[in-house]
Amino acid sequence: MRAHNIRVVMRLVHEHSGISRADIARKSGLSRSTVGDIVQCLVGDGVLQEQHIHHSKNGRPPIALRIDEGRAFVVGVDLGVDRLNVIVMDLKGKVLASHMRHHDVEADPAGTIRKVERQIPFAVSTLGLDLKQLGGIGVAVRCPLDPQQPDQLSERILPAWKDVRLAARLHASFGVPVFVENDANLGALAECWWGHGRGLGDFALIRLANGIGAGLVVGGEIYRGATGVAGEIGHTTIDPSGPMCRCGLRGCLEAMIGPHILAGTEQVKAAEALMSSAQSGDADAIAVLDRTGSAIGIAVANLVNLLNPQAVVLSGALTQAGDLLVAPIENMLENRALWTAVDETRVVVSDLGAEAVALGAATMVLDTVIDNPSILPTRFSPRA
Repeated sequence: MRAHNIRVVMRLVHEHSGISRADIARKSGLSRSTVGDIVQCLVGDGVLQEQHIHHSKNGRPPIALRIDEGRAFVVGVDLGVDRLNVIVMDLKGKVLASHMRHHDVEADPAGTIRKVERQIPFAVSTLGLDLKQLGGIGVAVRCPLDPQQPDQLSERILPAWKDVRLAARLHASFGVPVFVENDANLGALAECWWGHGRGLGDFALIRLANGIGAGLVVGGEIYRGATGVAGEIGHTTIDPSGPMCRCGLRGCLEAMIGPHILAGTEQVKAAEALMSSAQSGDADAIAVLDRTGSAIGIAVANLVNLLNPQAVVLSGALTQAGDLLVAPIENMLENRALWTAVDETRVVVSDLGAEAVALGAATMVLDTVIDNPSILPTRFSPRA
């Protein structure tokens, strides 16, 4: 019960920075004595700060409570196909630093981990912070994760990572909690906190990048499915007699679109050239993007019919094509989704940019810290 009450208090302080004890009690339904006891402990631990707001004519001035964003920081790591991105975030959710490096992540797990082990201390040092203030690390990976084995990456999707225990390796290096999650799910989490998903209970985040995946938010929570593979929209069937997909099935959305669109390490320039040509008016390039958008639209229409989300948020490199890609998606959605489902569904492009997944990875840790501040390192005193 006490752990639950701490979560309630921390959530309210995070959402309403400057809130008073009395307002926490009123909003939460907790007794003032319970709130006072929890706040006293959190202030004593250096998690919350007190500040007098103004003088009151009716007695003692109320005291505002806020999270001490300098108490600690969290790190988010996005492991892409051919790059890795590390961001540092304070306890208020402000991104303090972002560093991206190119690397063949899929084929070189050992080299990737070494780069992460170097990049985190480098990013921290540039801010004048100390690694002793690190509260946790979140890592985004390009594969589904089994809830029963969260530190075992998919051998089928990432064969080179078969025997690598990523969370255990980083925990051994940094001595802090490490959380690993699918990239689309973390993109959805970032939208929940900082983007178009704020305030929405049900929406889908569709990542259109090196592959196509969906992060599903149902009832305000990330929906992962029984074995962690919910949201694999890229492997829904568009044409049963279509080309063979890398997953071993036939006619999947990703197979129908083709590797020249889902740019990997060797195809990035080709994909960028395609979008640039289309935006310059090249009819053949426009036709390719139209077919691509239509195929994606079929999958999105099926998703809308099944889940009835309030919004579908599009993210990833392919959204750089703008309306040339989005318009055929919306057109297919109008033509193939039930009007009762699609009428209330907005289709929007994410505005969180290329850092969205790393942002979600750091947010995953922040979310955990707010629920359980005891995982933070002990109060840190800077060196003289």
